[in-house]
Amino acid sequence: MATDLSNANTFPHFKVIESQGTTWNEIILPGNVNTVTIGSETSKIFVGQNNCSDGGTPQSEKGFVPSGNLMSLKLGRGQNKPSSIFVAASSGTTHITVILEEK
Repeated sequence: MATDLSNANTFPHFKVIESQGTTWNEIILPGNVNTVTIGSETSKIFVGQNNCSDGGTPQSEKGFVPSGNLMSLKLGRGQNKPSSIFVAASSGTTHITVILEEK
């Protein structure tokens, strides 16, 4: 199930979500965010954007964040900016930290 953060209006904005196992969890982003930082204290996680769908299975076009680390992603601008990103646990379920930063 998607996590809608599009109404976040104070930055940085912090959110911890529980992954839905090893399937993609869509995170819907506010329009004024240009950096998203993600990670998990306890598990390796995957992050993706192209050809992902909420509840879908992660394929080979994905990045990963090792357990206990955070990764920052700079988003595109204008028409190149995604309206969402996707995260998944590499195994089981885990809590994923999402930090949104404004332009």
